[in-house]
Amino acid sequence: MVNPAIFAAGATANAARRTAQQSVIAQFTAAKAFEPSGAIAIAPDGFERDALTELVALAIVRPLGDGRYYLDRERQRERAAQGGWIALVILLGAGSAVASFIALAAL
Repeated sequence: MVNPAIFAAGATANAARRTAQQSVIAQFTAAKAFEPSGAIAIAPDGFERDALTELVALAIVRPLGDGRYYLDRERQRERAAQGGWIALVILLGAGSAVASFIALAAL
């Protein structure tokens, strides 16, 4: 059984990470920094700095090496589509586990 406090802390941290990622992406969107010629320099702090690092690692944000970055919208769409499939697989797995539990409890 999962400790509810640990689950809540994890969910809160995940929500903060997502919010920081959305904030960083919003900066690129507002500046229309979608290709190298439109790259911008940003100076994030705290959660946003971590979010920028994660987005670069996911290749959603591309660094130019001179302190400027741009948002790769195609990669962003690909990752969003992958996230949808991952969520579906998780839901199917959870549904299967619940169905198995119910079937075993009925025995």
